[in-house]
Amino acid sequence: MNRGSRSTAAGSSSAGQVARVAQLYWKTALAGVLVSLAIVLHLFKAPFPPAPFLKFDGVGIPLTALSLYSIPLSVAIVPVVFVALQVLGADVVGAGMKVLAELSTYLPLALMYRRVGSRGLVGYVVSVCSAIATRVVIMTLANYIITPYWILMAGWARTYEQAYSMTLRYLPWVAVFNAIVALYVAPLALAVFRVLRRVV
Repeated sequence: MNRGSRSTAAGSSSAGQVARVAQLYWKTALAGVLVSLAIVLHLFKAPFPPAPFLKFDGVGIPLTALSLYSIPLSVAIVPVVFVALQVLGADVVGAGMKVLAELSTYLPLALMYRRVGSRGLVGYVVSVCSAIATRVVIMTLANYIITPYWILMAGWARTYEQAYSMTLRYLPWVAVFNAIVALYVAPLALAVFRVLRRVV
């Protein structure tokens, strides 16, 4: 290889590194914007009438859009969201359950959309349904295990048996609530992602 060829190769390598660094910075900035939006949306909540301690909000929409753009970044920001929720008033259990709920929505959606998203409407429906099913299953199980202890911590019951009985009464509504949330979060996040993909 002559000197000119080596110089050209070095220039191409340097340009490639600059492009990768710029892309990393851009993705990090985008993550910051979407996480900030998610935290702001947490301030606007509406209770679920059959179980008022469950609240509808839009936190999952920007987080899910971020996961569609970059799964590693969407996982990396989890500690930030967890701490921010507590700063805004959530207890440790509530913040943890909220983070788990969003993870169980956006990770299966992002993974499935990468596999079948190019198949048009079928891929879209399969991706959304995977998010709904995963969130409902994981959050129903998580509530079955954790909620009795949370009810005791909140002082809503005096014994574990009472807390367990209350949990069983609410579990069907927990499943319905999580299905509804995933049903609006997934399509809206996909719409946001499609806009971002054109712009970014």
